[in-house]
Amino acid sequence: MRRHVILLCLTVLALSCARGRTPALSPADRGSGPLLWRIERDGVRSYLFGTIHSGVTMRVGLQAIGLERLDGARRVVLELDLDEPDSVAAMRAEVAKLGTLPPHQSLRSMLSTEHWKILVDLHTGVLPPAALERLKPWFAALSTVMRLEARRAAAAGQAGDARPVPMDLAIARRALESGIPVIGLETIRGQLLAVANLGRAEGLALLNEVLADVDGVSTELAEMNRAYTASDNAEALSAYVAKSARENPAATEILLFRRNHRWVAALERLLHEEGSFIAVGAAHLVGPHGLVDLLRARGYTVTRETGHATPARTARPLPYMNRMPTSSSEDAHSRSAASASSA
Repeated sequence: MRRHVILLCLTVLALSCARGRTPALSPADRGSGPLLWRIERDGVRSYLFGTIHSGVTMRVGLQAIGLERLDGARRVVLELDLDEPDSVAAMRAEVAKLGTLPPHQSLRSMLSTEHWKILVDLHTGVLPPAALERLKPWFAALSTVMRLEARRAAAAGQAGDARPVPMDLAIARRALESGIPVIGLETIRGQLLAVANLGRAEGLALLNEVLADVDGVSTELAEMNRAYTASDNAEALSAYVAKSARENPAATEILLFRRNHRWVAALERLLHEEGSFIAVGAAHLVGPHGLVDLLRARGYTVTRETGHATPARTARPLPYMNRMPTSSSEDAHSRSAASASSA
């Protein structure tokens, strides 16, 4: 059973088509159209949208009603602070710290000869074998799924300039071009730590399962892209998260649930004011530990948008902010995850 592969596809692309018994959704969460919910309390309204990180354009994902809600926002809230100074250099520096093995260790020695060859072949022209040897298993697994998604997109005619701009980035650009401030719930380091906190054994299991079934992973990625725009997208997402929680409880807790609980606490500091447009990976929205239910538990009315526009109140954007304040609990998470990442 490809337990870890499906979880990793979720991490990379935010949604998978793993089916099975679909947990019951409330009437407020059913319907076709974008994965868009309205959040209300005490007459104050904001919106929550589930993104997919690859393969689908912003316009297709949001549709007309989502674009309207985005354009009327006072602020946009994304998973990642996309406006960090020199973000590309920052990403490379954090990967070097968190994703690289100690000098005396080698990824090649952890893999079978067959799996090492598959890994090298998949990264030809991108990473040389010497660089691959230095990667921690979790980062090699993440990199491999990203390579498979690039190959899937190329086969679908989305190579190079034809490939859709990642939805999160497209949303950020549209907001900033309109003078709407963009806030990140996590830094690059924080997002990498969420995966690094899996530890070596879990990361190696992820990598071996990907390399053992490359074609199966590619199929999951293709099905995920189709499901995101299907009429039952919320049901597919709910089924996947439930399956992941059953088969990988510890990893799902780290990658999804803990982050959701941190995020909802941060979001409450914004939701007392009108007009937030929150866009995070779709898998973070549903289930008993998803943002939709967590917000309901805190007294918000959260309703799936049906695709029929209702008047959206607009207001002048607030002064620019680029990241949510970090709570003491988030500081503790970063410290514990940093310790775990050295494993």
